[in-house]
Amino acid sequence: MSKRYLVKISGDLIENEEALDFMRGLRQSHLPGVDQPHIVVIVGGGSEINEMLKVAKYKIEFKDGHRVHENDISRNLAAAVLHDNQSTLEIKLPPTYSVIVPIIISGSVNCHVNADDYLRMLAPNFDEAFCLTQKGRTKDFSGEIKVLEFEEEEKEIQND
Repeated sequence: MSKRYLVKISGDLIENEEALDFMRGLRQSHLPGVDQPHIVVIVGGGSEINEMLKVAKYKIEFKDGHRVHENDISRNLAAAVLHDNQSTLEIKLPPTYSVIVPIIISGSVNCHVNADDYLRMLAPNFDEAFCLTQKGRTKDFSGEIKVLEFEEEEKEIQND
C-alpha cells in the first residue's frame, strides 16, 4: 500500500529551498514506480494575508486564535493570497503532489480555516503528517504531527 503524507507549509516558507527539498525528498525516498506515495500539501499564508488586509485598510481581528473576516471582500483577498501561494508551490513541486488551500466552501461562502487546524483535522487520515514552519514560531501539536522549523530566508528588496 502506498504511504500517505500530509504536509502543512507556512506561506512564509514557499520560497525556502530547504523546506522545498524536504517535501521533494518525501517522494524520492520511494522506489520509482513502486508504491508511489500520496503527498498532500496544505499551504498557509497568514502573514501575507495580514499584510494584504492592512494595505487594503481592513481591520485585522482574531477570535480564539482565528482571523475574523468582516466581509466577503476581505475573505476574497485572503483567498487570493492562498491561491497565489498554491500556484507558486504547484510550480516548485512535482506534478504528482496535491497542493490545497485551507478553505472550505459551504454553499456559496468561502470559509477560511486556520491551516494548522486544517492539518490537525486531516492528519489522522495520513501515515505521516508534518508542519513546516519558521524557526521560533510556537506550534502545539500532538506527537502525530512532526514540526520542522526552518530559518526565514532574506527577501530581496527592490529599489524603484
